[in-house]
Amino acid sequence: MKLQCKYNSAISVENIQEVARENGFTYTNDFINFIQTSNNGIISPNKFNSEQSKEYEVKTILSYNHKDIENVYTAINILKEDGKSLIPFANTPSGDFVCIDFNNAVVLWKHETSAIEKLASTFSLFSNIHFFIDLFKTFLYN
Repeated sequence: MKLQCKYNSAISVENIQEVARENGFTYTNDFINFIQTSNNGIISPNKFNSEQSKEYEVKTILSYNHKDIENVYTAINILKEDGKSLIPFANTPSGDFVCIDFNNAVVLWKHETSAIEKLASTFSLFSNIHFFIDLFKTFLYN
C-alpha cells in the first residue's frame, strides 16, 4: 500500500534547514524531501514497529510553520525542557515524539518516562523498514 499524506502545508527548504541550523543539526536530503511533502500532514498508513512495541501510531507529521498548532518549534521546546537534544518530526496520539538525533538516527522519545528508544540508525533505514517504505520508494527511486 502506498503511503498517502493529507492536509500537508507548503514549506521551503530554507525554512527546514533553518530549524536544523538553529539546533546544531544537519538534515539529510531524504529527510528534507520527506518534510517538504508531508509537512503538517496526516499520513496513511500511520503505523510503525519498534523493538519494544508493535504498531505505534503516528498522529501528525509536525509542521515547520510557526502558525500551525502541532509544530516542530513547540515540540523542540518540550524536548529541551526535558534536557534532550533531538528534532522531532512526528507525534503519536499518546504524546510521544519520533525524532532525529545528532547522528541522524531515528529515535522515539517517550513522554511519560523521558526514555529514548532507537528505531533506526538513519532516516533512510527507518523509512525502508517501517511505515514510510512506499513513500520513500517514490522519493528516492524516481
